[in-house]
Parts: sequence; structure tokens; C-alpha cells
Amino acid sequence: MFKVEVLTRMGLRYINNIHIHGNGQRPDFSVYIKPYADFGRTGSKKIEQFGIDVLMQKEDCFLNARSEFAPQPPAPSAICTLDFDAFTEERTGLGQMESFLEKSHHHIQLEFLSHITEEYKQEMRTVK
Repeated sequence: MFKVEVLTRMGLRYINNIHIHGNGQRPDFSVYIKPYADFGRTGSKKIEQFGIDVLMQKEDCFLNARSEFAPQPPAPSAICTLDFDAFTEERTGLGQMESFLEKSHHHIQLEFLSHITEEYKQEMRTVK
């Protein structure tokens, strides 16, 4: 119906919800994720919840990385959300979409893998 030739914003977004069960105690997100913030500086033994939003400029796009940890009922349970949005607001032709999506996926994948622990990577490998 419409002939779209140029996009003014193009992006790729992945939202990952990691369920953390406390096994009878308060859930500890550090078993699964490595956030940008150094929570050791807070002087607190346990972090109850947090939210972080970081906008980075990569060589061919912007990457907005958001992470959040929040308790969820039934207690003790929590969800850690890792939300990655790679985008460009430059005028882009449709012929460049596939290349953009491949590069964006690569940036998001690297960022995701840098946010999760080796223990969680192993758990992801063994889940059937």
C-alpha cells in the first residue's frame, strides 16, 4: 500500500527476564548477573532492588542497556530484567536493514554475555 524507501529510526531490542528463586531465602541476583554498578560500595549486605539505564554510542549505533532487579511474589522470588535496545536515528535505506540488524544483534549479544555470570551461562546450556 505504501512504498517505504527510507527509515528515520531503526532498532533491534531484546528483553531478557531472568527468574531468580531464593530457595527459602532472599534471592541473590549476583549468582546470575554482573550489573554495571559496584554494589560493594553501598556498604549493604543485600540489595533489595535496583534499576540502571546506560546509553552507549557504539561504532555504528547507539546501545541502550537497562537492567533491573525487583522482588516478585510469591516471596522469596525475584526477576532480573536485562533490556538491550540497539538503534540508529540516521536516515537509512531499506537495503541497509539486514546489515544493521546483524551488527546490532552482535552488539547486543556481546553486552548480554558480559552481564551474565559463568554459572548462569552453564545453567542456560543445560536447560532442555
